[in-house]
Amino acid sequence: MTKSTPATASPDISSEAQERYDRALSLIEKGKTADAKQVLISILEKEKMAAAFNELGKIFFAEGDPDSALGCYEEAMEADPTLHEAYANAGDLFIKENLGLQALDSYMLAIQADPENIFYRDRFIAIAANFHFKVLLPNLKALLIDCMQKPGVDLSNIDRTWISILKVDPAFSETFKLVGAKNYAAFHKIFLKLKNHSGLFDPLFIAGLKRIRFQDLQFEALLTDLRRLMLENMNNRNIFGHPDLFTHIAVPLAIYANKTDCIFNLDPEEEKTAEKLKQRIEREAQVRPVDYGALALLGAYIPLHTLENAQEIIKGGVPLILQDLIDQQIVEPLRLREIEKSIPVLVPVENEISEKVKNQYEESPYPRWTDFAKRPYHEQLEGQYRGKNAKMLVAGCGTGREAIELAAVYPDADILAVDLSGASLSYAIDRSKMLGLANLTFKQADILGLGVLGNEQFDFIASSGVLHHMQDPLKGWTVLRDLLKPGGIMRIGLYSRIAHAPLIEAQKVIAKHKLTATSEDIRTFRKNAARWLNRKVFDSFSGMVDYYATAECRDMFFHVQETRFSTPEIKQALDNLHLEFKGFNLPLAVLDNYRKMNPSDPNALDLTLWDDFEKKNPRTFASMYNFWCRKS
Repeated sequence: MTKSTPATASPDISSEAQERYDRALSLIEKGKTADAKQVLISILEKEKMAAAFNELGKIFFAEGDPDSALGCYEEAMEADPTLHEAYANAGDLFIKENLGLQALDSYMLAIQADPENIFYRDRFIAIAANFHFKVLLPNLKALLIDCMQKPGVDLSNIDRTWISILKVDPAFSETFKLVGAKNYAAFHKIFLKLKNHSGLFDPLFIAGLKRIRFQDLQFEALLTDLRRLMLENMNNRNIFGHPDLFTHIAVPLAIYANKTDCIFNLDPEEEKTAEKLKQRIEREAQVRPVDYGALALLGAYIPLHTLENAQEIIKGGVPLILQDLIDQQIVEPLRLREIEKSIPVLVPVENEISEKVKNQYEESPYPRWTDFAKRPYHEQLEGQYRGKNAKMLVAGCGTGREAIELAAVYPDADILAVDLSGASLSYAIDRSKMLGLANLTFKQADILGLGVLGNEQFDFIASSGVLHHMQDPLKGWTVLRDLLKPGGIMRIGLYSRIAHAPLIEAQKVIAKHKLTATSEDIRTFRKNAARWLNRKVFDSFSGMVDYYATAECRDMFFHVQETRFSTPEIKQALDNLHLEFKGFNLPLAVLDNYRKMNPSDPNALDLTLWDDFEKKNPRTFASMYNFWCRKS
């Protein structure tokens, strides 16, 4: 439930009611909810105080009486339509009751009542992400666009919902004819027959390209073919009806392509044409207005900071229409390069495998993110560190998302984040500075050398997706164990051998065709993967977001070092390290399914039973085993 703040006195509320309400809040804070409940009821017997209805609803909900709780929230809304917390609390109630559409509607009303509340927007997006819409709901599109244009809103899981809305949106219906074209020739033919191309400039489509990354082969093909069509028509920029529209679509297309490290399939002739365009742009002393569209489109093929005249481009002044693109592809990379020069080294990288892993992430910092969660992964295990001035370590922080999540959720914590890769750390440091996080320190280090910290110990350690890239994962895990205080919690992420079976098959095919980790070979693999692999294997990873960006594909299929585990092996490792398993980080639906199959393990802590469950449900840990353990 959303936490209330004391309501202020108003002409409609007596001072006596306000005093009683304040007393009720004090009782709630002390854990005396039964007494608070009686005080709130006594207020409402005399006056319709919206905040009192809201607090009483929270108590009823906590008591397991959702009907009475909802009645109180509705009374609160009626008494004060601006009380945004009542809408949000009703939304949380609907979520608990598995009433998704009602929850969505409640959070839409909460946002209308408090437009600047980022938490409400995050909740709205999280709820909407569970839906594939068959019809376009009133106000849904406008609010989704508004959220996409609002900095700080977590859009990391909204891509499938975004696509589902585009599919049913009349404004995109004409453009949707291009989706699923058999090949480029078919795409070109359909494009010429379209009555209009306005869907390509629809605010939802444009906002999506700028803010999210999708996992859909047909939409990827749409952008791939659109890019090629625009390159072929560089001298005919009226293809969308007006020459200015060329730049308007080229900019978000380039922003999206850059987020994928230009993973789109590339025709050989197209590549030659793009190279000629690059050479032409590099010959220009200053980018002229007539070349804005050309520069933007080039950014869909190469990162613009690689241009010989990249610095001259920004010195010459950038028009507003290109600002986001130039910031992404020139200003930010140059800034990160400067940050990397000043990263402190805590432990030099000396291990041979660590050096290879470091080099991979220097070339491909992973992932490049914009959105992050702003709540604990587990309220009981991690929420305990609120207000405790906890010392935390993120071992293998990569580009910093996990470390920044912790720093934002625990502003009083002292957090050290380390990684092998300077390129990754520069991205993390940059994001941390943008967010104004003062409780976070980044240093370059190999986990194997963290013994230099001596007797320094941490309350909480996170190391997700890191240990399995070490030559001896248990050795690295032992180092972390020694740095954890007794009673401390560790969050670990490890690859699953069962879940990775399709990736292992793909890697066999990659080896057979002698492909390497170059961008060209990654594109070659993706171009042929559906033909080289059986359908079941291909489908298992083609729906994963990591398949849709070069750095992530390199990490998933071409990593220089990886070890996979089973739950029995995790159990053995935990026993050897004297760590207590505290549960997997999984969706509630998966945990509920496990408990139904294993009623003898209501806390879901038996790793032997989890082994049986995973064998029957091999995609359970498709990403990785993500779990908590405690040092005794």
